[in-house]
Amino acid sequence: SDVCSSDLENLSDAERSVISSVKKYIRTHYAEVTLDGVAEYVHLNPYYLSTFFKQQTGEKFSDYVQRV
Repeated sequence: SDVCSSDLENLSDAERSVISSVKKYIRTHYAEVTLDGVAEYVHLNPYYLSTFFKQQTGEKFSDYVQRV
């Protein structure tokens, strides 16, 4: 939706960097990706990361991992 794309445009550089790091980690470590592992990599609580990822991308973390 349009809201999603405008939300992404309004992300701070730090927020964009976290999402970018998460997506890169998932692509690089696809075979062993876990929410806990990615959360540790970006130094965030797993529950917070899951919620943050959904808010910022419009997609659940698990759905993104399955799609990659």
